[in-house]
Amino acid sequence: MDGDDIPNAQDPDADGDGILNEFDAEPYGPGSTRDPAFADLPITYVVEINRDKYVSGYSPKGMHIRPGDTVRWAVTDDYTHTVTSDDDGDGLWSADDGALFSSGPITKWRNNEFEYTFEDVGKYHYYSRPFLTVGMKDVITVGFFNEGNFPFPSDVNPYSNLGRAVRELLKRGIIQLGSDGMFHGNERISRAEAAHMLLLAAGYHVSPVQNDGVFPDLSPGSEEELFAMSAVAHAIMQGYPDGTFRPLRTVNHAEFLKMVSSAFRLEQYLPHSYIDVQPCAWYTPFVGVADTYVFFLYDQIFFTPDLLMIRREAVWAVYQVLMAKEVGQYKP
Repeated sequence: MDGDDIPNAQDPDADGDGILNEFDAEPYGPGSTRDPAFADLPITYVVEINRDKYVSGYSPKGMHIRPGDTVRWAVTDDYTHTVTSDDDGDGLWSADDGALFSSGPITKWRNNEFEYTFEDVGKYHYYSRPFLTVGMKDVITVGFFNEGNFPFPSDVNPYSNLGRAVRELLKRGIIQLGSDGMFHGNERISRAEAAHMLLLAAGYHVSPVQNDGVFPDLSPGSEEELFAMSAVAHAIMQGYPDGTFRPLRTVNHAEFLKMVSSAFRLEQYLPHSYIDVQPCAWYTPFVGVADTYVFFLYDQIFFTPDLLMIRREAVWAVYQVLMAKEVGQYKP
């Protein structure tokens, strides 16, 4: 459920499931989890465990929560797992690990959920013991978000999935806030903005490339020209048959997916479960990337290739690839 679909934003438990979590009370008006009246209410987050569906085995991963919040892990694949704390953070199981929390064996058929409430600030490493040797591990950060006066937009819940992504990309200098200090997550992403974001996220060197009239719709010396020409030079994007670049044109899901795949040189023809993808469409080789890295958190059935990309979708997609790359679990 997306924030725009919640039936009653005045009710802190808007979906009526008895759990106050990131899907409740959005947008962030009165009664939201960011309202001072509810600031001290604990939140329960759900992490899905599925090795077949996610590169790392977990979704979402790298969570940032507050003291007093609870994480509930739910197994949905066909394997036996554990949720075992790695107290020393060395990525290796030892007799001392698991003293903080340990689920024991859990499967989707029996004891399929395990939850733990985090009371103290810190980083908590954990893993699935049967799959530790193949790198199935993650970390949860517990703290108060705005420590150190880190600037954060007031139109984003810092403890939501999107909040984690925005925080990370702001910290890395990949995105910027608007002049009003807001994120504007529902604004559409233009080709020039996509070029800017992906070049910085994938770590390319951005330097002036002579346009020399190749794309007459790029203003000489503009930021649009700088990032557009660099994106073309690095084979992330290309112009149109009529010789234009169209920097202000909004990209759709299919176009952005190909750009991300090209920027990070991701593997093509990965499996996917979308039901609206034509087998011979031009974007079909890249669709498995969206499914593998869970680009579209709230809709995992329809890819909707022609739907226009918005800012919060783009930031989440880039964040997912960066996190997978950081832990060595992405498919170049």
